[in-house]
Amino acid sequence: MTTELPPPSVARAADGPPAPGFGPTLPATGPPTPAVVPHIAAPPRPWATVPRPTGVPPSQGVTEAPSVQSRRAQRYGEPVVPLIRAGLVLVALAGTLAAQSWLFWVMWERRDLLVDIRDGVPITEDVALAADDRVLRAALVVLILLLVTAPALMAWMHRAYKNVGAWRPIEYGVGWSIFGWLVPFMNLLRPGKIMVEIVGGSPIEGRHGGLVWWWWLAWLVPGIGSRALDLTGDSVDSLLLAETVRLGLVAVFTLAAVLLMVIVARATNDQRRRIARSAELDLDVQPH
Repeated sequence: MTTELPPPSVARAADGPPAPGFGPTLPATGPPTPAVVPHIAAPPRPWATVPRPTGVPPSQGVTEAPSVQSRRAQRYGEPVVPLIRAGLVLVALAGTLAAQSWLFWVMWERRDLLVDIRDGVPITEDVALAADDRVLRAALVVLILLLVTAPALMAWMHRAYKNVGAWRPIEYGVGWSIFGWLVPFMNLLRPGKIMVEIVGGSPIEGRHGGLVWWWWLAWLVPGIGSRALDLTGDSVDSLLLAETVRLGLVAVFTLAAVLLMVIVARATNDQRRRIARSAELDLDVQPH
């Protein structure tokens, strides 16, 4: 006896949908069904959902982006008067001035000996060596005081230049107030330009930096001129001329120390007044 099986479509209708992977696959009929792309909603906007307080002008109650000045203050920190550093610089410069005066005096005495030698006055070797020893000791003291003054001046310039950077844009990075002294050839100009920015940016109303360039010129001339004097001869007239020029260079270097004392004291006082005025105006010592 033969049992007839129903057609596949009837068997599926009677037995339900086949299990996955079983049964014949029917060809799709009609147009393809488009894929459903889920809708992704935009993220909520907090400023659109929080109502503005009533009675508050549009410019209030809204957090604004930090200004350029506030970002500059965050970068360089709050301005601080470099009083301790300024005191160290002024004390070291005062000692340098005293040593420079001593050096000028003993060099003048040695020049007088050279004049006597030129005029034929008999001078013993012990007297000449003693004059040279006095000049050497004075020059050594000046050198030691300069080695003390240099780091103190760099520390003061770093703090003062950092304060100026918190108040206004500066041309160089704060680190150049130190490295500008150490890089060859760059140290012929960079420290002077940074000092001009310190002097000009410390007071609220600004200040002209002409005095700084006179100081920088008086600072450079002795160093360059002393190198040129090494090329002089060994005759008495050449030694006398070289000693006279050295006296002039020592005087110029002493003038540079005096000008630097004026610059440091003035810029420090300008920064102190500016910070005090900001505190009086309840600006949390922030720049204008």
